[in-house]
Amino acid sequence: CALPILARIQAAIGLLDQSPRQSPKRVTELTARIEQESERLDSLVGEILTLSRLNEHDHQKPDNSFDLNDLLADLLVDAQFEAQASGKWVTLIGEVKAPVFGDPGLIQRACENLIRNAIRFSPESQTVEITVTQAAPASESTHRWVSVQVCDRGPGLGEAELQSVLEPFARGRHTHADGFGLGLAIAHRAAQIHRGSLTLNNRSGGGLCANFSWPGIDNHR
Repeated sequence: CALPILARIQAAIGLLDQSPRQSPKRVTELTARIEQESERLDSLVGEILTLSRLNEHDHQKPDNSFDLNDLLADLLVDAQFEAQASGKWVTLIGEVKAPVFGDPGLIQRACENLIRNAIRFSPESQTVEITVTQAAPASESTHRWVSVQVCDRGPGLGEAELQSVLEPFARGRHTHADGFGLGLAIAHRAAQIHRGSLTLNNRSGGGLCANFSWPGIDNHR
């Protein structure tokens, strides 16, 4: 992923070296392109470092208590701002009735990746739906599962892609040019660290649903 970015930066620098023969407008365009590609490279490095840290995460299940409703409400504000800029909408449905256990930073990053991914692939005027649910108590289990499901009305995925896109650098056939194929991999790894799961399913009527679930509510606390 980094090589094409570096190639474009080098090409723009090479053209800038010809600046005496370039118009001021062209110089401005090339400078802006270098800045844009540098930002993309910085983002890519950040995603790779995040995934690397997650892969080195110890095997102890994260066990911090936090308010999932507040976490998602904060994400919703940012998501609505981003979505409305391109004529889309985001809604949040449901809530949990108890404190949730896990790593709030990892949960936030995973949910943010899923939400931003859904916004990116949703057509204009469509709504991204975030639904929060918790499983009914089970006497044989000490934990209830919490689920954050993010659904869009985008193009969906082919059957073979539903699992493959969870791997690092894997990209679906409809992936935008600015994607690196790491967002879903990071969310998938975060789910594994919480002894949970991330599953993808195509929606009836078109679109994709990503379901992030983990045993987040302790029945004995």
